[in-house]
Amino acid sequence: HAPQPSSSSLAKNFNFTRRQINTHTDPSLPRHTTLQMTPIPIQIKWGKEKIDISDLLTFSNSTALKEHIAKLTGVSPTRQTITGIGKGVLKDDIPLDDKIEVKKMVRMMGSADKLPEKPKEEVKFLEDMVKNEEDAYMAKYPPGLTNLGNTCYMNSVVQLMRAVPEFKQALYNYQGQITSSSITEKITASLRDLYKSMDHIQNGDEITPQQFVTAFRNAFPLFNASEQTPFGPMYSQQDAEEFLNTLRNATVSELKKVDPKVANLFVGRTEITFTNQETDEEPTNSVEEFHSLKCFIKKETRHLLEGLADGLQGTVERHSDKLERNANFSKEAKLVELPEYLMINYVRFYWKQKEKVQNKIIKRVKFPMKLDVATLCSDELKEQIQQTRKAILLKEEQESDKRRAELTKEARELQEKEEAERAKRRGEAPKSTTTTTTTTTTTTTNTTAKDEDKMDTSDDSKPVGDVNGPNGDYELVALVTHKGRELTSGHYIGWVKEEETGRWLKFDDENVGEVEEKSILELSGGGDRDIVYLSIWKKSSGKKGAKAKGDEMKD
Repeated sequence: HAPQPSSSSLAKNFNFTRRQINTHTDPSLPRHTTLQMTPIPIQIKWGKEKIDISDLLTFSNSTALKEHIAKLTGVSPTRQTITGIGKGVLKDDIPLDDKIEVKKMVRMMGSADKLPEKPKEEVKFLEDMVKNEEDAYMAKYPPGLTNLGNTCYMNSVVQLMRAVPEFKQALYNYQGQITSSSITEKITASLRDLYKSMDHIQNGDEITPQQFVTAFRNAFPLFNASEQTPFGPMYSQQDAEEFLNTLRNATVSELKKVDPKVANLFVGRTEITFTNQETDEEPTNSVEEFHSLKCFIKKETRHLLEGLADGLQGTVERHSDKLERNANFSKEAKLVELPEYLMINYVRFYWKQKEKVQNKIIKRVKFPMKLDVATLCSDELKEQIQQTRKAILLKEEQESDKRRAELTKEARELQEKEEAERAKRRGEAPKSTTTTTTTTTTTTTNTTAKDEDKMDTSDDSKPVGDVNGPNGDYELVALVTHKGRELTSGHYIGWVKEEETGRWLKFDDENVGEVEEKSILELSGGGDRDIVYLSIWKKSSGKKGAKAKGDEMKD
């Protein structure tokens, strides 16, 4: 009747597994009998794939399980987020036994590690580079922004607005303080500090915009909302357009104190005609400001201009003086003043009453790199655009004539020089530069001189008009895309055209890379992919081959 050894010491001494219990722990069983635990088979859902584990109890703890999954999937244990085993997210070194709670659905999130690829170019070390080469290497990409929990809508818009140099310069001249009690001053100062920090990084590293994000969330409670998730409370995803409008209004209200021109950077004006559909009262007109245009997307919409035209029309309810009550009015707007930077919002979300959700329109709507908005303008503005385009075209023709005249003069001088050298070799006296050797040459020279005289006098006979007037042309400089089916979820990415280099950069939070122009045009929609949602267009200073004829403005 010596004391019985514990089951743990027996397991240690006899190398028993965790799934065997010696008879010393159960006297009712024969001495050499073992109790076998019931296996716990699980199936882990990882994206579209399923991972079958025949028995969870095979693994001593969660770390061993994760290492086994890593061998099967290539997802390292540090990247694995597993739910459905135990409470919340499965942590490391959690014992796995028959008492652990296993739910019907076990999920895993995490991306597989990529095997290192052989460098396409020879690796260069900074200490081996000459100064200019080192500068070029380090200045490859501007910085990305760390995602601080559903802040991709913020990051993409911050990169979008940074594509407007006038806005950025006004920020740098701003003297407001982040410690101010004024909400708009605090937001403007924090954005200024963020942009300045970004300017000091030119090697593609990321910046954590904690100060700006915290200031914005504290200033506007809407963007401070959170929700419960399987991983605990997290900040909610927000609408990038709503954030853009809030940020623009807050900062411009402060920056116009530094530079009044900033107030009109994004402001245009429309003349709206309201016609009562219920009576024959006279239509009324009003001029209203706009900060962005809406691209409405219907079943038949194929191009951005079609969506913009639909966005300028519609039906509204307003007061009728004649009926002395509210009535339905048709609305038709025309652009009468164009902004320096045109902001466009693609209206891709609408409310589904039955399901009580925001549904997304993924239809493809093509857009160009250069946009002509003349067809959206009033007749008066169209006339101004036509005159500006004529002036641009005339200026280009005169500059071209001048270049041709200079080339003709150089050719004539070269011909005379060659003729003189030939005469010298023959032992003849060089002939006068005003007289040529043959009738053909004389005719050619005289004709050339006449043409040159005609070209020279054309500049004086045709005065150039105002080439800086409105020309109706815009160039795409930045956009924000959305991927996903709901407004309050999915992912936002910024795409910006660098002013200095002309290259297009993709800003996916902290990840920055260069893309081809054709990749930008592929963001027009047509499936569960990155689809343009917001865009900024810069007014063109004048384009080659400007349309001048009125009938060409219908294109």
